[in-house]
Amino acid sequence: MNNLHLKRGNDGLIIDCKLWADALVLAEDYGWKPPILRMNYLRNDFELSDDESKGIAGALNKLFDRAIKEPLKVYPIRPNMGELYELKEFLSQGAATARVPAWHR
Repeated sequence: MNNLHLKRGNDGLIIDCKLWADALVLAEDYGWKPPILRMNYLRNDFELSDDESKGIAGALNKLFDRAIKEPLKVYPIRPNMGELYELKEFLSQGAATARVPAWHR
């Protein structure tokens, strides 16, 4: 399993790379407009600006709002919603660095 390590200062989050890829697709489905090609967010090392992080989080928030109001239009959904929510909360705090450690590649 490949893990993506997201870090901001002393705060961090480790998620499965598949969850990250699914989150990017869902964020676009719910209105996020990436400033660069989505594939650039799948590299082994990259940085997320404050706008990028909060943009992804905002789009995922729309997904959660819709899941509550119209669950049949959202489910079934592939990623674990608990893990996706944790990612959304982390990203809502702003800029972060992302890295897939060499031992996971």
